[in-house]
Amino acid sequence: MYMPDENGWQILYRNGTERDLPIERADPAAVIQRALGGFPAPEASAEQIVLTWLMTLPRELDPPRAARSLLAARMPCCRSAQPSGVSEIRHLLRYIASHHKSRAW
Repeated sequence: MYMPDENGWQILYRNGTERDLPIERADPAAVIQRALGGFPAPEASAEQIVLTWLMTLPRELDPPRAARSLLAARMPCCRSAQPSGVSEIRHLLRYIASHHKSRAW
C-alpha cells in the first residue's frame, strides 16, 4: 500500500513489514542514528551522510526498505531539538524510501 508522507512522497508499506525491521539492521553502522543525534563531523553534508549509510547496508538489504524502516522508527534523538541537517537527511531518506527495490546483483 502506498501512503503519502507529510511532503507528499508516496512511500510503500506492506502490512507493516518495513516498520518491523530493527533499527540495528536498517542502520548497521549507526550512521543515521549518529547524524540525527548531531554526532558526525560538522563538515559532513546530508548527502555524504546518506551515501555513507547506503554503503554500510548489507548487500541483501534493500535500501528503500531500510529507509522506510528508519523513517518509521522512533529514534529518541529525533524528538529533541534537531541539529542542523536533520531535515535534509530525512528528505533524502524519504526520497530513497519512495523507490522500489533497487539492487540488481
